[in-house]
Amino acid sequence: MKNKCDIVQDLLFGYKDNTLKQGSKELVEEHLKMCRDCKNTWEQLHKEEKEKEEEKVEIDYLKNVKK
Repeated sequence: MKNKCDIVQDLLFGYKDNTLKQGSKELVEEHLKMCRDCKNTWEQLHKEEKEKEEEKVEIDYLKNVKK
């Protein structure tokens, strides 16, 4: 299972960016349903991305206020 976890974790960025082929995407989705460790890694990655988005929106807002 560890080898599969390594593969899935390597694919998570492509999964997040929606750049995986259908077979790889399905592999990731099925594995995330069964593996708590990989699901936690995915959730952390997704959370960090969301925080970056929120920070960017805030910075863009402050740039507009400054003008």
